[in-house]
Amino acid sequence: MSDGDLLHELMETYGLNATDEAIAAYMLAHLEEMPSLGVRDLAKKSYVSASAVMRFVKKIGYDSFPAFKYQIHQKMKTLQMKHGDLEDDVCKTTLLEQVEERQTNVTKQTMASIPRERWAQIVEALRKAEVIDWIADDTNATLANYGMHILWGLGKRGQVFSSLDLQMNASLLIPDTHFVIALSKYGLKSRWADLLARFHENGVKVMLVTGKKPPAWSVDFVVETCFSVQQDLAAEMDYYIGAKYVIDTMFWVLFQEKKDQARRKQALRNAIFFQKK
Repeated sequence: MSDGDLLHELMETYGLNATDEAIAAYMLAHLEEMPSLGVRDLAKKSYVSASAVMRFVKKIGYDSFPAFKYQIHQKMKTLQMKHGDLEDDVCKTTLLEQVEERQTNVTKQTMASIPRERWAQIVEALRKAEVIDWIADDTNATLANYGMHILWGLGKRGQVFSSLDLQMNASLLIPDTHFVIALSKYGLKSRWADLLARFHENGVKVMLVTGKKPPAWSVDFVVETCFSVQQDLAAEMDYYIGAKYVIDTMFWVLFQEKKDQARRKQALRNAIFFQKK
């Protein structure tokens, strides 16, 4: 309901006159100011007298102006509104909720698309790899650098190959003790088919994280993220959210394993040296 419609309803419900209408119109347009206004303040802003404000308050069912202000304040708290731009706060909150919902949905869809057996195989390959290298370009290279950085902290060194020359050299030189992760949003780069096939032929485990599975790329693992065929900016963001979820999951699984391993080692030391009986 618009302010105009609400004002009309107030006029009819309470039998308001022209002076009352001026007060009500100002209040509807500036409701967020009300908790900080006194009777004279509202009268001045509405171009009416203080007594007119008092009569208006009583017409709409309140005993006093403080009681009226208290009700406004309580309703704001109930609706979790702050003094300030109410409408903007509501819009911002709604937008944040929509963003959170989209991120959650993308993550869930990506998670559901990866069978547990495949995750187990990927984790085993990651565990065995001495080095984890990344094939990516453009924005994906930034995501790859993020992945390399967090996995490096777990003892998994690596390098991001973001140019074609470096990618081609890597496919010829990287030994089978490495694990290669390729990030390709659309899976449309024909040169990558030969590139990843060369890694595969040399015994290097390869995982492709993509929004659209290529028809005939020779890789060991394909992880498809949530992605729309519309290929617009929102769809691209879905891909990045999904790809980051995959990278974060790899980190947390390896992190937890490392943590559990350290705990077992500590328990073994305690049992050998401090708990002999």
